[in-house]
Amino acid sequence: MKFNLLKSRTTFYALVFLLCNLIVSDVFSQEKTSLVKGIVTDYVNEALPGVSVVIRNTKTNFTAGTSTDSSGNFTFSRVSAGGPYSFTFSIVGYETQTLSGYNIKEDVTLSLVVKMKQNIANLDQVVVIGYGTTQKRDLTGSIGLVSAAQTKDIPVTSVDQKLIGQVAGMQVSTATGIPGGGTSIRIRGAGSIGAGNDPLFVIDGFPVTNSFGQTSNPLNLINPDDIESITILKDASSTAIYGSRGSNGVVVVTTKRGRSGAPRVEVSAFTGWQTVPEKGRPTVLNGTEYAQYQKEWTEDYIQFSQGRAATEADIPLYLRNPSQYGEGTNWYNEILQTAPQSSINASVSGGSENTRYSFSLGHNNQDGVVRYTGFERYTVRMNLETNLSKKMKVGLLLAPSNSVQKLSDSEGSLYRDNIIVRSLWLSPLVPVKDASGNRVPFIEGGGRPAPNPLNSLEFAGTKRKEFRGLGGIFAEYEIISGLKAKYNFNVDYSRGNSFLFNPSTVGGIFLPPPVLPTSTTTKF
Repeated sequence: MKFNLLKSRTTFYALVFLLCNLIVSDVFSQEKTSLVKGIVTDYVNEALPGVSVVIRNTKTNFTAGTSTDSSGNFTFSRVSAGGPYSFTFSIVGYETQTLSGYNIKEDVTLSLVVKMKQNIANLDQVVVIGYGTTQKRDLTGSIGLVSAAQTKDIPVTSVDQKLIGQVAGMQVSTATGIPGGGTSIRIRGAGSIGAGNDPLFVIDGFPVTNSFGQTSNPLNLINPDDIESITILKDASSTAIYGSRGSNGVVVVTTKRGRSGAPRVEVSAFTGWQTVPEKGRPTVLNGTEYAQYQKEWTEDYIQFSQGRAATEADIPLYLRNPSQYGEGTNWYNEILQTAPQSSINASVSGGSENTRYSFSLGHNNQDGVVRYTGFERYTVRMNLETNLSKKMKVGLLLAPSNSVQKLSDSEGSLYRDNIIVRSLWLSPLVPVKDASGNRVPFIEGGGRPAPNPLNSLEFAGTKRKEFRGLGGIFAEYEIISGLKAKYNFNVDYSRGNSFLFNPSTVGGIFLPPPVLPTSTTTKF
């Protein structure tokens, strides 16, 4: 009977061990979430498809977006309990509506019924398209418009993040949680396997490189506060002027211009914090549980391999009293932090009847929720326009930016050495610091012996620096009323390097320090 009990217990722990190894790369634990659903109708109670729906929680800086289907229905799944949540509904031809003050309870479905109000004046908005400007009521192509007023209160670091949930039919998703990382934007779906599916970005009439990646984002060169409007060109007729480059859609970004009148000074700033919710963190064994598991595994191993019950002498000394470890070390929590984020921007604009100017400065600093990661950016932008005559206008644009990105290897699978996965299989029996107050340099036991992840984050990793400058001049002449000729000369200059370093004091997987230091510099 004793052997059968041991065998059952061994089988149970073997299954648990196998299951843990299969799911250890999944850093999200199952959590209790709620469902939000609803229907949107027009002023005559007909279902309204294509309505942009954005859910926000300003307390947690949570933002997500979707759009209504052909029946006017929308759904948000896996919404964390709490609040207050607000819902913003917008579509061309109707007034934007915001419903706020909703507190969501666990496992309770929140249902909303929204009736949109028609807005005739909205059709008179001026839209910037590939070959000029026009009013919405005169458009024949598929175009979406996002104004600065719609996105001014969204605390993000790049322009593309402000587009999340703003335009019906456009999918914007975050490719990674890396500070300053890229996003995935799809306007016309995925039409290519190897040639890319990202849209073309045109900033003040100048097409820019749109080579997005998990760690790079070309739109970081623009301060989101400098944006006047964003036009999304979706269909073939709208994007035809850009040729094959516009095959995946075009995003036309117009920055703020000076206006005639007295100088106008504007200063804006925000600060906040980012954190990984407790409910979204994986559940791992604490010190006592892990030591008990190791102790019982040793007992079962002796029972099956030697055919006898384990004695106290068979148990390693450090496993004989599992309760001595208490909670132990949760390495996943140790590498995370409540990360501050701040931005400050200042601008001055104005001008006379013939000359208008706009000048702005911006600074953005974002720490990552993974310790010792972050993104910092400085931007400058100057726009100058002068009327040489009633029909002739010239202008100048200068927009340099400088950014620094501190990265860690936090992407990958179970079989790669990345910080997130490493924190899940390191032994909780080893403390972060020794009795002298110094960090333990190398963690034995657990899945694989590896360096202290805090040392890897602080002293190793990648530092990416990039300077990018956009500059241009233009001359515009009105040939006849409604017909203008415009000449542009633009320069897009970029220079940067990526420095990867691993010092001798950190070590590597199965390699306790000291080791030979390694470094790689990549210029781009």
